[in-house]
This record gives sequence, C-alpha cells and structure tokens, in this order.
Amino acid sequence: APTIPTRMTSEVTDGRVAVFGCGSFARQFHLPNLRDSREMQFKTLVTSSGQSAAEMARRYGAASAVTDPNIVWDDPDIDAVMILTRDKTHAPLAAAALRAGKHVFCEKPLATTVDECEMLSDAASGSDLLCMTGFNRRFAPMVQKMHEVLLNCSGPKLITYRVNAGPQSRESWVYDPAHAQGRIIGEVCHFVDLFRYLTGEEPVGIHAQALGDASSAIRLENIAATLEFSGGSLATLTYTAEGSPLVGKERIEVFCDGTAMTMDDFKSLTIRGRERVDIKARRPDKGHRAELNHFFRTILGSGSPVIVLEDGIIATRICVELVENARRSVCEIEPPSAERSEGKTP
Repeated sequence: APTIPTRMTSEVTDGRVAVFGCGSFARQFHLPNLRDSREMQFKTLVTSSGQSAAEMARRYGAASAVTDPNIVWDDPDIDAVMILTRDKTHAPLAAAALRAGKHVFCEKPLATTVDECEMLSDAASGSDLLCMTGFNRRFAPMVQKMHEVLLNCSGPKLITYRVNAGPQSRESWVYDPAHAQGRIIGEVCHFVDLFRYLTGEEPVGIHAQALGDASSAIRLENIAATLEFSGGSLATLTYTAEGSPLVGKERIEVFCDGTAMTMDDFKSLTIRGRERVDIKARRPDKGHRAELNHFFRTILGSGSPVIVLEDGIIATRICVELVENARRSVCEIEPPSAERSEGKTP
C-alpha cells in the first residue's frame, strides 16, 4: 500500500506547477484559479497541439507551452502537476508524475480500472508525495456545513442523492472507449467520495440496478444504487441521463439522529434539528477554487491533506463494482396472476 502522508515533507519553495490539458472544464475553472493564485507559479502547459498550447499559455499566464511530457518529468524546477485531460490518460500521467517526484492534482476519476489503481499504488509506494483527486464537492461551503453538523450527530446516517446528469451528445468523447470508461466510473466517483466524507465510514456493501442499456460500462448511464457503510449508514444514489435540464441537477437529503438536511444544486441548504439553518447562495459554489487552494497550501507545507491517493483509488474501485453489479442479472419476481390482480382468488 502507498505511504499516506499526514503532512508534506517534500520541500517545495517556489511552487512551480505544470498543467496537462486545457479543455473547456479546465478553462472554466482550474486555469483561471491557477492564474489568480498567489501561491503557485504556472510554469508549463502541456497539450497535444503546440498551437493551442501557446495560445492558452498566453491567456492563462504560463511561462512556457510544450507537447512533450518528458520535458515536465525532467524539469527539477517543477514541483507539481495538474492533470486536466480525458479520463483514460489520468492514471498513466499521475503514475509518471509520482515516479518523477512531482506532487499531483488529478481531475476525477483518478483511475478507470482496478489495474490502474494498482499501478498508482506502486508508483506512490514509499513516497510522501501528495496525489489528490479533484473531489471538489468536499470543499463546497454547503457540504462543509452539512459535514460540520453531522459530526455532532450520533448513529448511522441515511442519505439520498439524486443526480439529474442529463444527456450528452453521442459524439462526445465520454462515449469513446479510447478516452473514457463511461459516465458511471467517470462521474459517479464524485458522489461515492461524498458519501464517504459525510458518513465518515467505508463502503462494505453494494447493490445497483441499471435502467436501459447496460451491455458495457461505456453505455451505462442510468443507475440506482445503494451503498452500505461500515458504521451502518446507508446511501442511495439515483444517477440518470433521462431527465430534463429544467429540473435541478443535484439534490441531496441526509437524515441522522433527529436532524434532516436538504441541499439543492449548491444553491440552497435547509437544516432542521438541533440546529436550524437556511442558506441561499447567489451563485452556486461547488468548491473548485477552495480545493485548488488546499492543494497548493498543502504541498507548500502549510496544511495537512484531506484527500489523498487512497481516496481516489477507493472511489474508482467502488464505481467499477457498481458497474459490474448493475450488469448482473437480478432475481425476478413472478408477476401476480390476472385473477389476483383483479382481487379474485384462484
């Protein structure tokens, strides 16, 4: 198993970072946050196209733009890398960065297969490097408030999470096996990690059922799943691509020890119980800026990590099992006879 640090000991003084990838998500969140950081220097941007790399480097303040990852691995001045590329590149790039002695911030999922999880464990073995997966929801202010309240609740938690993810274009890379392993592994890892964070427990049991085509992981995108946790907590997830965008995307409800909490789309939070809370946000905050600031502060030695390599690995392993569980046949119940359905006895 990899060495999980409690505090960074690798010396980072100037905080120089290299970034892999500059897709739409990176441009919307991480690259502006890195550009605005007072703690880190954006040294190198790595993309597959030299022309786009140079343009994006100028826009977001990178000192250089390259297409060869080896330039980053061989550069002793680069302390950390951010991996913002497509899913199936995450684990190979993270493993290479760890072997090169770089701290890692990797967008979710950290890995897409169990074999990749094992590769990452090997790459990190004996190291005190931080490998943090981008589970930004842990850093959302409303989620942190829920977590704070749950710390004062005793007994198991009951959680329901509805994710109205909506459809993707069939031309999207998320349906291309060369780039992704499907939306369940690529996206549901967020919610698995959030369940672990809110319960403070580890998953010990899984039941999942698919809606629609579950012939392969890449096609599976509608799932109802229940996770049982080590302290007796239960979390139920409904993840669907079938809903309307006119309805909110994420809704979570938590019940525990006389307390009930509801959060809608990171826009509103209602808590009733020992504490009464009503919060409405002008703008949803899913924690993207806060998670990056946490990563920077941690590798600079001013904080302790809250997300480590093992968190990303656990989330991937659970999602792989969710897919396999959903694709297995289930016990069928014989429907009632016509006589019974009409209230008659045989």
